[in-house]
Amino acid sequence: IVTGDHLSKYIRLELYIVECIRLELVRNAWNTTKLNVLSIDTLKTFDEAFSNFRDEIRSPVLRQLATTVGYSNFYNDFPAALLTGQLPPNLTEYECKQALIMRILVELEGKFMMNDTLKRFKRERTLVLSERLREENSLPTDLWKKQQFTENFSVLRPHILDDFAKLLSHYECKDEQSTLNSTTMIEEAGDNDSTIVSSTVTNSPRTSDFYCIRRSDLELCLKEIGNRMMQRERDNYTNYSFYYESLLHNARQLIGLRENEIKSLRSQVQEQQFTIELESQLLILSTYFDLITELIHLRLVNAQLKNDKQLRFDKEF
Repeated sequence: IVTGDHLSKYIRLELYIVECIRLELVRNAWNTTKLNVLSIDTLKTFDEAFSNFRDEIRSPVLRQLATTVGYSNFYNDFPAALLTGQLPPNLTEYECKQALIMRILVELEGKFMMNDTLKRFKRERTLVLSERLREENSLPTDLWKKQQFTENFSVLRPHILDDFAKLLSHYECKDEQSTLNSTTMIEEAGDNDSTIVSSTVTNSPRTSDFYCIRRSDLELCLKEIGNRMMQRERDNYTNYSFYYESLLHNARQLIGLRENEIKSLRSQVQEQQFTIELESQLLILSTYFDLITELIHLRLVNAQLKNDKQLRFDKEF
């Protein structure tokens, strides 16, 4: 770097600071996901996070970078350098931070996100199979004939990132002269639209190391990928809502059937109770009638005896 080129120094310092911030952000995300915590706010979690990051991320990356620069035995000769994070010769901190960021992003995407997605798919598939194979197999068969309710549980995979990359390549500015004369941003005369230039820190003057895109085109690309993601979420919500609405509809039908059965049983029980009460009342009435008949008969017998007694008394008198 030329001594008087303060702009280039400023650009490289800015890139280094941005990489440091990115590393801290992705490192914090990886640590919280690894430890399954919301934040690292205790000494114990900090020690666990540091040891996990050192053993699983930093040490493999440093060994790989040492092999790349031609010092494959550097950490074998100096084991303490691997624990302290000392860099091998001919390796800059910027390159090391870039490699760490890439490794953490790969770990986040491949190890955690994909595992969580597979767990969710397995849980949903288990729920579907359990709903189908449960003992109350009175669900209609047309529910399982729909495409979103099949056993293979196929999921649409929109190629959002591929389309985003195609859009970026489509809106790429291929003006080589403007790309070589600028490193960060070019303000066009008479226009507020700026051009964003992304490059790698290298001494090669090749234009393939630079990527140039207008800010308005980048905003269009970001807007398009946002629309694609919202469309995907909307489709997922629609499919799941149709599925669960069908389940709720069938569950409601089962509940209605059970309620009708309960009502019929209650009516039968009420009829039986009414019949039993009526029979008991008839039995009581028949018993009362027998008692009254016997009482009348006894009264007649008593009156007959009184008459006979009176006649005998009169005759004797």
